[in-house]
Amino acid sequence: MIGAQKSFSGGLNVQLDPSKIGDSEYPRLQNGRTRFDTVQPILKPALQTLGLPAGLVQGCYGAGQFSVVFVAGRAYFRDCSVVGSAWSQVTGFQMSATQPVIYAELVPASSINLNRVPEDTTQPSSGLKRLATITGSPTVILCQDGVNQPWIILPDGTARVTQGFSAWTQANPEYVPIGFQMAYVPQEAVLYMVLKPTAGQPTTNNKIARSVTGQPLNFAVALDSSGNALSEQATIDLSFSVSYDSITCLKATNSNEGSLFVGTLRSSFLVQPNKDPLTFLFGEPSIFQTIPLFTTGPLNQFSVTELSGDMALVDFSGIRSFNAVLQAKREGQNTPFSARVSRLFEGVSQIAPCCVNFDDYALFAVNTIYGQVLIVFDTVTGAYTAIDAWSIDGYIKQFAEVKAGGLRYLFFYTSNNKVYQAYAGAAVETVRAYIGEWMNDDARVSQKPISALTNFVNVLESGTVYATLFVDSVAGATKPQPLSQTTVSQTPPIPFPLGYSSSDLSKNITFNFPEAKSGDKVGIYLTWDFNATLLEVQLISNDLQSNVSLEQQIRDTGQVGTSPVSLVSFSPASGVVSTVVTVRGNGLTRVTGITVGGVAVNSFTLLNAKQLTFVVPASAQTGRIKLLFNNGFVESVTDFTVT
Repeated sequence: MIGAQKSFSGGLNVQLDPSKIGDSEYPRLQNGRTRFDTVQPILKPALQTLGLPAGLVQGCYGAGQFSVVFVAGRAYFRDCSVVGSAWSQVTGFQMSATQPVIYAELVPASSINLNRVPEDTTQPSSGLKRLATITGSPTVILCQDGVNQPWIILPDGTARVTQGFSAWTQANPEYVPIGFQMAYVPQEAVLYMVLKPTAGQPTTNNKIARSVTGQPLNFAVALDSSGNALSEQATIDLSFSVSYDSITCLKATNSNEGSLFVGTLRSSFLVQPNKDPLTFLFGEPSIFQTIPLFTTGPLNQFSVTELSGDMALVDFSGIRSFNAVLQAKREGQNTPFSARVSRLFEGVSQIAPCCVNFDDYALFAVNTIYGQVLIVFDTVTGAYTAIDAWSIDGYIKQFAEVKAGGLRYLFFYTSNNKVYQAYAGAAVETVRAYIGEWMNDDARVSQKPISALTNFVNVLESGTVYATLFVDSVAGATKPQPLSQTTVSQTPPIPFPLGYSSSDLSKNITFNFPEAKSGDKVGIYLTWDFNATLLEVQLISNDLQSNVSLEQQIRDTGQVGTSPVSLVSFSPASGVVSTVVTVRGNGLTRVTGITVGGVAVNSFTLLNAKQLTFVVPASAQTGRIKLLFNNGFVESVTDFTVT
């Protein structure tokens, strides 16, 4: 029998048994992309340190061509249009150094720069008219920490604190209350904000305030008959709630009606203002139509993203999507569209998920049965692509996209207060691809694997490809094969029709498995850590009839069992350079070398056939522990973390 994977267009399918998935689907892929029907590696993230201090990272945002990061209450920005630019501190900015999150929202300049006075002094709440011109506000980044009066970062890189309620006047009506999450809705030219609970009020963060239309730094206040502000409590009473629960997320949707998405841990809603002037209070909408979506919600502000016209969120149980336009018209239904990856969420709870849509890929940083990973959904092909595990310190807490000079940049920060730029490293991540499993159509026939044939194209670097044979879902021996560079990377414009001068664009590698045992299902697992693209895979095996005696099958197949070496566990799980690590397994007398994160260990001490020790070398990096032996290797299922 020949099992072949000639297409990867069907995407990732974790839901079904690997032997039951479609011909163009695959059961596992880490750190690869299949948009072009091949498996291409991705670049590693690049750690950002130039100009950034150590400390508690409280947020990471994109604003035009700038990336903005908050560290220990201070703000730092980087101009991505300048190659290799350093991070610079925002002059004068200082918020809480201990709050876990500083929320930020890019708001445009005010568009209606007129003050507001009552049309009828006997009923000041009925309607307002706009008379005198006031000084407008510029485009700014509005920042909230839920404790201090909000700050704004100005286009010139300076910052100042905003006015509170006590400073509000008709001539200068700037007023921004203290709050948390924010969402600017461009269809309404209004900024919404989750308010900080006031003294004597419930401690849940469930009240939403809105700015005056066209004046994002001027939140609606209650006015007396002369047009002066009433009490702050009267102004707060203009806010509204959708639920008793604390709000976890505010997002503007892509609907023409200017719907606002509001999420709590237990519910999600679409909110639209009633634009009937008869219902206005102080010239602004006071009644809001609330449309329930579903009885679950996003876990935080950063776990909602756009998804090809829909929106997607991460809740306690997985990933869910909905269409805001159809929901607003009550024509659509929300969908738990994570069916093909649902098994990844079984028995685990989320810690601090986040997501982003970048380069037409939706990236979901979530907790799974494999730990903290990135689930990748390709919005172009409409399929899940990979389960990524990037070379970073900690798990991802927030993404930020920046667009500058026609290019797009993706930044993120981690639970260990490290800031990275995604896909900006000098080397590629290690691709781990479990291609699939094959069975004979006749259940009476088992398989004796012979060899695996792989074809690579666009080999931009030389390296080693490792193939591990699986029989009945049990790993066998791992075989290495070298792959030489065949192509030189070219910068557009390139010659038509192909652009390559080399005639040797394709490279075939064969892995032989003479010692493989037989079984009903056979599969192949490939790994490589250099820039080369996998085109197709074939797994060749002999059919074994069930009416042949077991003794004869063993003589025919030459079965010698699985890998002679196994790695069961290691301890400790992390440590500094010079830490002594103990490895437990089987067949350890066959070990000839050890690497940690790809860095060779100087020496190791064999205690017995089931236990050895080694010292973490000076240049070690966080990564898998590999035990090398003749014609193969085995590696740990988790990383050893170098601290």
